Amino acid sequence: MANFTATDLLTIRVQAEASMAARINKNELRPPLTGALNAYFASTPDLINGGASTISSLKNSTAQPVAIPVVKQLTTTVDSARACGATEVGDSALITPTFQIVSKGFKMSSLMFAGNEINFQEAFRNNLEQTFIKLHLNLEQKAITNLVANQSAINNGSLNTWFGALNQMNVSAANYNYFYSSIAAELLENNFNGQLFNVHMAAGREQVLRTGAQGMGNATNLQWQMDGFTHFATNSISRPTASTTASFIFVPGTVGIVPWINKVSRIGEDFGTEMWTTINDPFVPGLTWELKVRKSCADNSAVTTGGEADPTYEFRISAEFAYIAAYTSNTDTGIYKYVQKNI
Repeated sequence: MANFTATDLLTIRVQAEASMAARINKNELRPPLTGALNAYFASTPDLINGGASTISSLKNSTAQPVAIPVVKQLTTTVDSARACGATEVGDSALITPTFQIVSKGFKMSSLMFAGNEINFQEAFRNNLEQTFIKLHLNLEQKAITNLVANQSAINNGSLNTWFGALNQMNVSAANYNYFYSSIAAELLENNFNGQLFNVHMAAGREQVLRTGAQGMGNATNLQWQMDGFTHFATNSISRPTASTTASFIFVPGTVGIVPWINKVSRIGEDFGTEMWTTINDPFVPGLTWELKVRKSCADNSAVTTGGEADPTYEFRISAEFAYIAAYTSNTDTGIYKYVQKNI
Protein backbone atom coordinates (compact mmCIF):
# COMPACT_ATOMS: atom_id res chain seq x y z
CA MET A 1 0.00 0.00 0.00
CA ALA A 2 1.32 3.44 -0.90
CA ASN A 3 2.31 5.55 2.12
CA PHE A 4 5.08 7.84 3.32
CA THR A 5 7.35 5.18 4.89
CA ALA A 6 10.10 5.98 2.34
CA THR A 7 10.59 9.30 4.11
CA ASP A 8 10.40 7.89 7.63
CA LEU A 9 12.81 9.41 10.13
CA LEU A 10 14.10 5.90 10.90
CA THR A 11 15.51 5.65 7.37
CA ILE A 12 19.14 6.75 7.21
CA ARG A 13 19.73 9.05 4.25
CA VAL A 14 20.97 12.48 3.29
CA GLN A 15 18.39 15.15 4.06
CA ALA A 16 18.46 18.27 1.88
CA GLU A 17 17.60 21.23 4.10
CA ALA A 18 14.11 22.57 3.38
CA SER A 19 13.90 20.72 0.06
CA MET A 20 10.12 20.97 0.01
CA ALA A 21 10.33 24.74 0.47
CA ALA A 22 12.53 24.88 -2.62
CA ARG A 23 9.84 22.97 -4.52
CA ILE A 24 12.15 20.13 -5.43
CA ASN A 25 8.98 18.27 -6.35
CA LYS A 26 7.76 20.99 -8.72
CA ASN A 27 7.83 18.62 -11.71
CA GLU A 28 5.14 16.60 -9.96
CA LEU A 29 3.01 19.73 -9.65
CA ARG A 30 3.04 20.86 -13.26
CA PRO A 31 -0.49 21.92 -14.16
CA PRO A 32 -1.82 20.48 -17.41
CA LEU A 33 -2.49 22.65 -20.43
CA THR A 34 -6.19 23.48 -20.21
CA GLY A 35 -6.67 25.52 -23.38
CA ALA A 36 -10.02 23.98 -24.26
CA LEU A 37 -11.38 24.55 -20.75
CA ASN A 38 -10.14 28.15 -20.80
CA ALA A 39 -11.81 28.66 -24.18
CA TYR A 40 -15.11 27.34 -22.81
CA PHE A 41 -14.97 29.72 -19.85
CA ALA A 42 -14.04 32.65 -22.13
CA SER A 43 -16.83 31.80 -24.58
CA THR A 44 -19.61 31.36 -22.01
CA PRO A 45 -20.62 35.03 -21.54
CA ASP A 46 -21.28 35.31 -25.28
CA LEU A 47 -23.37 32.12 -25.26
CA ILE A 48 -25.50 32.73 -22.17
CA ASN A 49 -26.91 36.14 -21.40
CA GLY A 50 -25.70 36.99 -17.91
CA GLY A 51 -23.09 34.21 -17.92
CA ALA A 52 -23.11 30.73 -16.42
CA SER A 53 -24.75 31.91 -13.20
CA THR A 54 -27.96 32.59 -15.14
CA ILE A 55 -28.40 28.84 -15.57
CA SER A 56 -26.74 27.53 -12.42
CA SER A 57 -29.01 29.71 -10.26
CA LEU A 58 -32.07 27.94 -11.73
CA LYS A 59 -30.85 24.49 -10.68
CA ASN A 60 -31.74 23.48 -7.12
CA SER A 61 -30.65 19.86 -7.03
CA THR A 62 -28.69 17.23 -8.93
CA ALA A 63 -31.93 15.54 -10.00
CA GLN A 64 -33.52 18.71 -11.33
CA PRO A 65 -33.24 18.97 -15.13
CA VAL A 66 -32.41 22.25 -16.84
CA ALA A 67 -34.01 23.24 -20.14
CA ILE A 68 -32.97 26.29 -22.17
CA PRO A 69 -35.57 27.56 -24.68
CA VAL A 70 -34.37 28.77 -28.07
CA VAL A 71 -36.23 30.25 -31.05
CA LYS A 72 -35.48 28.41 -34.28
CA GLN A 73 -34.70 30.11 -37.58
CA LEU A 74 -37.30 30.57 -40.30
CA THR A 75 -37.17 28.68 -43.58
CA THR A 76 -35.10 30.02 -46.47
CA THR A 77 -38.18 30.34 -48.70
CA VAL A 78 -38.62 33.86 -50.09
CA ASP A 79 -41.72 34.66 -52.13
CA SER A 80 -41.61 36.40 -55.51
CA ALA A 81 -44.96 38.10 -55.13
CA ARG A 82 -46.73 40.26 -52.59
CA ALA A 83 -49.48 38.77 -50.45
CA CYS A 84 -52.06 40.01 -47.97
CA GLY A 85 -50.68 37.88 -45.18
CA ALA A 86 -48.22 35.14 -44.23
CA THR A 87 -48.36 31.53 -43.10
CA GLU A 88 -44.99 30.81 -41.51
CA VAL A 89 -45.26 30.93 -37.72
CA GLY A 90 -41.75 29.91 -36.64
CA ASP A 91 -40.84 27.33 -34.04
CA SER A 92 -38.92 26.83 -30.81
CA ALA A 93 -36.79 24.14 -29.25
CA LEU A 94 -35.24 23.21 -25.92
CA ILE A 95 -31.58 22.61 -25.12
CA THR A 96 -31.28 20.19 -22.19
CA PRO A 97 -27.66 20.26 -20.95
CA THR A 98 -26.31 17.26 -19.10
CA PHE A 99 -24.52 17.98 -15.83
CA GLN A 100 -21.60 15.67 -15.08
CA ILE A 101 -20.21 15.16 -11.58
CA VAL A 102 -16.45 15.69 -11.28
CA SER A 103 -15.03 14.60 -7.93
CA LYS A 104 -11.73 13.58 -6.35
CA GLY A 105 -10.72 12.98 -2.75
CA PHE A 106 -7.74 12.14 -0.59
CA LYS A 107 -7.24 10.75 2.90
CA MET A 108 -4.71 11.75 5.56
CA SER A 109 -3.78 10.34 8.93
CA SER A 110 -2.22 12.27 11.81
CA LEU A 111 0.04 9.50 13.15
CA MET A 112 1.52 8.76 9.73
CA PHE A 113 3.33 12.10 9.97
CA ALA A 114 4.23 11.93 13.67
CA GLY A 115 7.65 10.45 12.88
CA ASN A 116 8.06 11.78 9.39
CA GLU A 117 10.23 14.50 7.88
CA ILE A 118 7.28 15.63 5.79
CA ASN A 119 4.76 17.16 8.12
CA PHE A 120 0.99 17.02 7.86
CA GLN A 121 0.59 20.53 6.44
CA GLU A 122 3.21 20.00 3.72
CA ALA A 123 1.51 16.79 2.62
CA PHE A 124 -1.91 18.42 2.79
CA ARG A 125 -0.84 21.30 0.54
CA ASN A 126 0.68 18.87 -1.94
CA ASN A 127 -2.37 16.59 -1.99
CA LEU A 128 -4.74 19.54 -2.37
CA GLU A 129 -2.77 20.98 -5.28
CA GLN A 130 -2.52 17.55 -6.91
CA THR A 131 -6.27 17.10 -6.56
CA PHE A 132 -7.02 20.34 -8.40
CA ILE A 133 -4.50 19.45 -11.11
CA LYS A 134 -6.22 16.12 -11.72
CA LEU A 135 -9.68 17.72 -11.67
CA HIS A 136 -8.64 20.29 -14.24
CA LEU A 137 -7.13 17.62 -16.48
CA ASN A 138 -10.45 15.77 -16.35
CA LEU A 139 -12.38 18.96 -17.17
CA GLU A 140 -10.02 19.62 -20.09
CA GLN A 141 -10.58 16.16 -21.52
CA LYS A 142 -14.34 16.60 -21.19
CA ALA A 143 -14.11 19.91 -23.06
CA ILE A 144 -12.30 18.22 -25.95
CA THR A 145 -14.86 15.41 -25.94
CA ASN A 146 -17.61 18.03 -26.22
CA LEU A 147 -15.86 19.78 -29.12
CA VAL A 148 -15.47 16.47 -30.97
CA ALA A 149 -19.12 15.54 -30.32
CA ASN A 150 -20.27 18.90 -31.68
CA GLN A 151 -17.83 19.50 -34.52
CA SER A 152 -19.52 20.56 -37.71
CA ALA A 153 -20.32 18.03 -40.43
CA ILE A 154 -20.51 20.91 -42.90
CA ASN A 155 -17.84 23.40 -43.94
CA ASN A 156 -18.54 25.70 -46.89
CA GLY A 157 -14.88 26.73 -47.17
CA SER A 158 -13.40 26.53 -50.65
CA LEU A 159 -9.66 27.08 -50.08
CA ASN A 160 -8.72 23.85 -48.32
CA THR A 161 -9.78 20.21 -48.76
CA TRP A 162 -12.87 18.91 -46.99
CA PHE A 163 -12.55 15.35 -45.66
CA GLY A 164 -16.13 14.37 -44.91
CA ALA A 165 -15.33 10.97 -43.43
CA LEU A 166 -13.82 12.69 -40.38
CA ASN A 167 -15.67 16.02 -40.63
CA GLN A 168 -12.43 17.98 -40.94
CA MET A 169 -10.84 20.46 -43.29
CA ASN A 170 -7.35 19.43 -44.37
CA VAL A 171 -4.79 22.17 -44.99
CA SER A 172 -2.04 20.95 -47.32
CA ALA A 173 1.65 21.24 -46.45
CA ALA A 174 2.00 23.61 -49.39
CA ASN A 175 -0.44 25.98 -47.68
CA TYR A 176 1.36 25.85 -44.31
CA ASN A 177 2.34 29.54 -44.34
CA TYR A 178 -1.26 30.59 -44.91
CA PHE A 179 -2.97 28.27 -42.45
CA TYR A 180 -4.60 31.09 -40.50
CA SER A 181 -5.56 33.37 -43.36
CA SER A 182 -7.20 30.46 -45.18
CA ILE A 183 -9.16 29.58 -42.04
CA ALA A 184 -10.31 33.18 -41.55
CA ALA A 185 -11.47 33.31 -45.17
CA GLU A 186 -13.29 29.98 -44.87
CA LEU A 187 -15.03 31.08 -41.67
CA LEU A 188 -16.34 34.03 -43.68
CA GLU A 189 -17.62 31.54 -46.26
CA ASN A 190 -19.54 29.99 -43.36
CA ASN A 191 -20.91 33.43 -42.36
CA PHE A 192 -18.74 33.75 -39.26
CA ASN A 193 -16.91 37.05 -38.95
CA GLY A 194 -14.92 38.68 -36.16
CA GLN A 195 -12.87 37.11 -33.37
CA LEU A 196 -11.94 33.45 -33.71
CA PHE A 197 -10.96 31.01 -30.95
CA ASN A 198 -8.31 28.45 -31.91
CA VAL A 199 -8.12 25.42 -29.58
CA HIS A 200 -5.04 23.67 -30.90
CA MET A 201 -2.65 20.85 -30.18
CA ALA A 202 0.36 21.97 -28.16
CA ALA A 203 2.52 21.14 -31.18
CA GLY A 204 0.59 23.83 -33.04
CA ARG A 205 2.34 26.47 -30.92
CA GLU A 206 5.24 26.24 -33.37
CA GLN A 207 2.97 27.38 -36.19
CA VAL A 208 1.47 30.14 -34.03
CA LEU A 209 4.90 31.45 -33.01
CA ARG A 210 6.47 31.11 -36.45
CA THR A 211 3.62 32.84 -38.25
CA GLY A 212 3.35 35.54 -35.62
CA ALA A 213 7.09 36.23 -35.79
CA GLN A 214 7.06 36.74 -39.55
CA GLY A 215 6.63 40.50 -39.28
CA MET A 216 7.69 43.45 -41.36
CA GLY A 217 11.38 42.83 -40.68
CA ASN A 218 11.29 39.50 -42.55
CA ALA A 219 11.47 38.78 -46.24
CA THR A 220 7.94 37.41 -46.13
CA ASN A 221 5.52 39.13 -43.76
CA LEU A 222 2.99 36.58 -42.52
CA GLN A 223 2.05 38.30 -39.28
CA TRP A 224 -0.96 40.08 -40.77
CA GLN A 225 -3.03 36.89 -40.83
CA MET A 226 -2.91 36.45 -37.05
CA ASP A 227 -5.28 39.35 -36.34
CA GLY A 228 -8.55 38.22 -34.79
CA PHE A 229 -7.29 34.87 -33.45
CA THR A 230 -7.07 33.91 -29.78
CA HIS A 231 -5.05 30.73 -29.26
CA PHE A 232 -5.63 28.04 -26.61
CA ALA A 233 -3.11 25.18 -26.41
CA THR A 234 -3.98 21.71 -25.14
CA ASN A 235 -2.42 18.26 -24.92
CA SER A 236 -5.80 16.54 -25.08
CA ILE A 237 -6.29 16.57 -28.88
CA SER A 238 -5.11 13.41 -30.61
CA ARG A 239 -2.83 13.94 -33.59
CA PRO A 240 -4.58 13.02 -36.86
CA THR A 241 -2.82 10.79 -39.38
CA ALA A 242 -0.12 12.45 -41.51
CA SER A 243 -0.39 15.80 -39.80
CA THR A 244 1.62 18.23 -37.69
CA THR A 245 -1.25 19.78 -35.72
CA ALA A 246 -5.02 20.07 -35.45
CA SER A 247 -7.33 22.86 -34.32
CA PHE A 248 -10.95 23.47 -33.44
CA ILE A 249 -12.00 26.91 -34.67
CA PHE A 250 -15.13 28.75 -33.54
CA VAL A 251 -16.35 32.21 -32.63
CA PRO A 252 -16.92 33.19 -28.98
CA GLY A 253 -20.42 32.22 -27.93
CA THR A 254 -20.38 28.89 -29.75
CA VAL A 255 -19.67 26.85 -26.61
CA GLY A 256 -19.90 27.37 -22.88
CA ILE A 257 -19.55 25.69 -19.51
CA VAL A 258 -21.86 25.91 -16.50
CA PRO A 259 -20.50 24.83 -13.09
CA TRP A 260 -22.91 23.97 -10.27
CA ILE A 261 -22.51 23.03 -6.59
CA ASN A 262 -25.20 21.63 -4.33
CA LYS A 263 -27.19 23.54 -1.76
CA VAL A 264 -25.73 21.79 1.29
CA SER A 265 -22.23 22.95 0.42
CA ARG A 266 -23.36 26.44 -0.56
CA ILE A 267 -25.12 26.96 2.78
CA GLY A 268 -22.64 24.94 4.82
CA GLU A 269 -23.19 22.17 7.34
CA ASP A 270 -20.99 21.06 10.22
CA PHE A 271 -21.78 18.57 12.97
CA GLY A 272 -18.30 17.82 14.21
CA THR A 273 -17.19 14.75 12.34
CA GLU A 274 -18.81 15.70 9.03
CA MET A 275 -18.55 19.08 7.30
CA TRP A 276 -19.86 20.47 4.01
CA THR A 277 -18.50 23.78 2.75
CA THR A 278 -16.96 25.34 -0.38
CA ILE A 279 -13.44 26.01 -1.63
CA ASN A 280 -12.23 28.42 -4.30
CA ASP A 281 -10.44 27.05 -7.34
CA PRO A 282 -6.75 28.08 -7.26
CA PHE A 283 -6.49 28.20 -11.06
CA VAL A 284 -9.80 29.68 -12.25
CA PRO A 285 -10.86 32.92 -10.52
CA GLY A 286 -14.50 32.85 -9.49
CA LEU A 287 -14.88 29.06 -9.77
CA THR A 288 -16.14 27.45 -6.55
CA TRP A 289 -16.15 23.75 -5.62
CA GLU A 290 -17.85 21.72 -2.92
CA LEU A 291 -15.54 20.63 -0.12
CA LYS A 292 -16.58 17.66 2.02
CA VAL A 293 -14.50 16.88 5.13
CA ARG A 294 -14.82 13.80 7.34
CA LYS A 295 -12.99 13.37 10.66
CA SER A 296 -12.78 9.95 12.26
CA CYS A 297 -10.79 7.59 14.42
CA ALA A 298 -9.44 4.78 12.27
CA ASP A 299 -7.26 1.74 12.65
CA ASN A 300 -4.33 2.54 10.36
CA SER A 301 -1.92 0.07 11.98
CA ALA A 302 -1.51 -1.72 8.64
CA VAL A 303 0.50 1.25 7.34
CA THR A 304 1.53 3.07 10.54
CA THR A 305 3.09 1.40 13.56
CA GLY A 306 0.99 2.30 16.61
CA GLY A 307 -1.81 3.59 14.41
CA GLU A 308 -4.61 1.53 15.94
CA ALA A 309 -6.45 4.70 16.99
CA ASP A 310 -5.38 7.28 14.43
CA PRO A 311 -7.10 10.65 13.91
CA THR A 312 -7.95 10.50 10.19
CA TYR A 313 -9.20 13.14 7.79
CA GLU A 314 -10.89 12.59 4.45
CA PHE A 315 -11.26 15.43 1.95
CA ARG A 316 -13.40 15.39 -1.20
CA ILE A 317 -13.69 18.17 -3.80
CA SER A 318 -16.66 17.98 -6.16
CA ALA A 319 -18.80 19.96 -8.57
CA GLU A 320 -21.10 19.40 -11.52
CA PHE A 321 -20.40 20.81 -14.97
CA ALA A 322 -22.52 21.15 -18.09
CA TYR A 323 -20.79 21.65 -21.43
CA ILE A 324 -23.11 23.49 -23.79
CA ALA A 325 -22.93 24.15 -27.54
CA ALA A 326 -24.97 26.77 -29.36
CA TYR A 327 -28.21 25.48 -30.85
CA THR A 328 -28.25 24.47 -34.50
CA SER A 329 -31.09 23.10 -36.60
CA ASN A 330 -28.70 21.14 -38.84
CA THR A 331 -25.21 19.63 -38.66
CA ASP A 332 -23.45 22.97 -39.17
CA THR A 333 -22.55 23.61 -35.54
CA GLY A 334 -20.01 26.40 -36.05
CA ILE A 335 -17.21 24.27 -34.57
CA TYR A 336 -14.80 23.55 -37.40
CA LYS A 337 -11.89 21.14 -37.20
CA TYR A 338 -8.79 22.05 -39.20
CA VAL A 339 -5.85 19.71 -39.71
CA GLN A 340 -2.43 20.85 -40.93
CA LYS A 341 -1.23 17.99 -43.10
CA ASN A 342 2.45 17.22 -43.50
CA ILE A 343 2.04 15.98 -47.06
